[in-house]
Amino acid sequence: MNRILATVCIGTLIAAACARAEDAKDAKDPNIVEKLVQVKHVEPNQQLRNLFDVLGVRMSDSVDGYIALKGSKDAVAAAEEALHRMDVEKPPVDVELTGWLVMTPLRGTDGSELPTELTPVAKQLKTAFGYPDLRLLTSFVLRTRAGSGGDSGGLIDRDFYSFKTNRVDVDGDTAGSHKIRLITVRFTCHKSNLETDVDLNEGQKVVIGKTSMLYGGPESTESAPLILVLSARVLNE
Repeated sequence: MNRILATVCIGTLIAAACARAEDAKDAKDPNIVEKLVQVKHVEPNQQLRNLFDVLGVRMSDSVDGYIALKGSKDAVAAAEEALHRMDVEKPPVDVELTGWLVMTPLRGTDGSELPTELTPVAKQLKTAFGYPDLRLLTSFVLRTRAGSGGDSGGLIDRDFYSFKTNRVDVDGDTAGSHKIRLITVRFTCHKSNLETDVDLNEGQKVVIGKTSMLYGGPESTESAPLILVLSARVLNE
């Protein structure tokens, strides 16, 4: 273990020494320039760093809207031009939310069979809660934009349900693998309700929570578990 720590320390010291030597070399080279570039929408990431490495340009993190570039005069000029071309505000993406209302039936004829896409969810719920049978009451689709909210609702077994989210945030640039965050999800059915924030991987089907519904409408006293499942995807880039 001591040998491993010593190796790591030596490697760190060598890397720091090389960096200082490179900085000293750059300071003596009249062709090496440093420039601050103001940006509004670009955030340095590894892909951008890799691109600038090809040009021979070192790039700092963004500080108060400025990025520092260091390299040859021509390379820095090329990197600056690239930053300005990238530094445009992207329009908010469209997001589609799909919800399924799943129940454990009191009678075998209640609801309809689960779609095959919910088979993994059914296995998860059986493992977690021991539900031997699950049925689909209804589903809904809600389309909104990143930065905005939305709502949906309908009627199930003579009782109304409502779904609402205050805001949808989208993170990530790779199609099919975005991270989607729903701020303050509210689901209500009769006197039962769920309220929570939700984090989703794009395409992932997630059990949001469990409440209960009344059979036979608002005047009934017969109830059964009601489960909300959500999925989300980005429609455009």
